[in-house]
Amino acid sequence: MKSLITFLALTTLPFCGFSQSVYNGNGKTGFGNPVGFGQLTINDDGTNLTLHLIKGSGDLNDAVVIYIDSKAGGFSTTADFTDAGDDLRKAISGFDGTNRSTLTFPTAFTPEYAIAFDKGFGGIWELIGNGSHNYVTSANLTPSGTSTAPDYQLTLNKSAIGITGTIEFKFLVTYLSNTAYRSNEFIGTTGPENNIEWNPFTVTSYLSYGAPLSLSFTDISARSINNLVRLYWEVNGTFENETFQIERATDGQHFKIISTIPASAAGNYSYDDQNPEGGASYYRVALVSTSGKRVFSETVMVRMAAKETFNAFLNNGNLIVQAKGLPLGAYRLILINSAGQPVLNNELRFEGSRDTYPLSLSAAVPPGIYSIILRGLNGASLTRQVLLK
Repeated sequence: MKSLITFLALTTLPFCGFSQSVYNGNGKTGFGNPVGFGQLTINDDGTNLTLHLIKGSGDLNDAVVIYIDSKAGGFSTTADFTDAGDDLRKAISGFDGTNRSTLTFPTAFTPEYAIAFDKGFGGIWELIGNGSHNYVTSANLTPSGTSTAPDYQLTLNKSAIGITGTIEFKFLVTYLSNTAYRSNEFIGTTGPENNIEWNPFTVTSYLSYGAPLSLSFTDISARSINNLVRLYWEVNGTFENETFQIERATDGQHFKIISTIPASAAGNYSYDDQNPEGGASYYRVALVSTSGKRVFSETVMVRMAAKETFNAFLNNGNLIVQAKGLPLGAYRLILINSAGQPVLNNELRFEGSRDTYPLSLSAAVPPGIYSIILRGLNGASLTRQVLLK
């Protein structure tokens, strides 16, 4: 069968470029990945802040704590936090009255506030050592009462976290239970490989939110070269150790990072996706600062014919045929023994609703190596070998 992957249709979508601060989780999954595979976006209008957590696939069964460093002073550790008055206060303190999981913060990060939320409520507290944290106000959690929402939004006035002028602050996100049992899921630091549990942990990094990057994308395009997709883009602005993250999605919404490359100066860049997806793929490039701020390019869409796959194996006396990416329609499947004799000749119809097709084999078919031919109506065919035993 003639390969279909050589066909490429390319469309540049008329999406507008945008700038926002987007921060990814650390990729850890200790509590099921709602934070580790999550993404936090932060926006402001000069007075009010909106924080938007797009969670990973896991449910939000525990508490998210966002420590905020917005002014001078603050705490270098949670060791002196003793407030265990309710579930969110326990999470902020890392202390449930008996068990403790102390965080030691990195140099230059000394938070004074915490935004904490679970599925039921979100609030803002001023941190107090050896006493009760000072409740400031609600964080206006939306939605509430559910652990399975795909995303959660918080809104607050900048004064609630001690900001009077330009909105700039440092932050760190952690995820733990109301018994202070801490996961390894963070936004802002790498975290350990396993859950921290009721143990101390020293944080090595944090993130910053503030004025947008003085950088912009002026162009992005893509084209195919020998079955790979090559992206081209151009950027302007002043660079300070930023990086480019190349992202791809098959639905235009759920992007995954496929590569990271240095961003050294304004000018032109390119990247080759050596293993593009079949069908429609969406690409964008994120310019990421060392503090986590991001500027996104426009999105471009590449449509490639689906990659053909054809395999077969034996399972419980049935011949299992797996086919994907083939044109829809009727096919003839022929099983041929080592003497060149056909022992099975069936019609298969690929309708796109499934990829696996079981076929019953006669008990008279002896063990051995067989050739399987999958032939389309146009006469083109694919051949595989299978061991029946």
